[in-house]
Amino acid sequence: MLKKFAVIGLLVLALVVSPRHSWLEAHEGATEVHNKAVVQAFWNDVWKERRFDRIGELFAKEFVIHSAGKEVGPRSKFRAWVESFFENIEALELEVHDIFAEGDKVITRWTCRGRFVGQMFGVKGKGQPIAFTGVNIMTVRDGRIVESWVERDALGLARQVGAMN
Repeated sequence: MLKKFAVIGLLVLALVVSPRHSWLEAHEGATEVHNKAVVQAFWNDVWKERRFDRIGELFAKEFVIHSAGKEVGPRSKFRAWVESFFENIEALELEVHDIFAEGDKVITRWTCRGRFVGQMFGVKGKGQPIAFTGVNIMTVRDGRIVESWVERDALGLARQVGAMN
C-alpha cells in the first residue's frame, strides 16, 4: 500500500514540476482554442454567411469596437454598424488569412473585397471594386467577445473610393 501511495505521489509531483504537462498549461491552451473558435464563428457566421443574429450570441452586451478613431458599442450598435458595411459594400467577401490566440486575445489578419455602392469618406459609390486589408485584436471572456481593436488600410480604401488622389 505504501508503494502505491509513493508511485501516485511521484506521478503528481512529475505533473506539477513538468512545465510541458501542467494542468494549468493544458487548461490555458483549451481556453485559447475555445476563444479562437468563438472568433472564427464570428468571421464565418456573420461576415461570410451574413447571420447577423449570431452577434447576440457571440458578443457581450457591453461589447465595444475601436476602429478608425471611433468607438462603436454596445452590441446592438455594433450589429447596426456591421449591417451598414453590407449596405455600402455589395458582394462583400471576407478572407481570413491568419488567426492566433494568446490568453484572452485573438488576433486575425484579413482581406475584405466587394463593390462600393454606398457612402464612405464623403463619397458616393459607383459600384467600383474595392479591396482592403486589416488586423483585429479581439478580447474574449466567458465565451463572448467583449472588445475589438481594428487597424485597416483606410488610406488605401479612401484612394480606391475616390476620396483621395
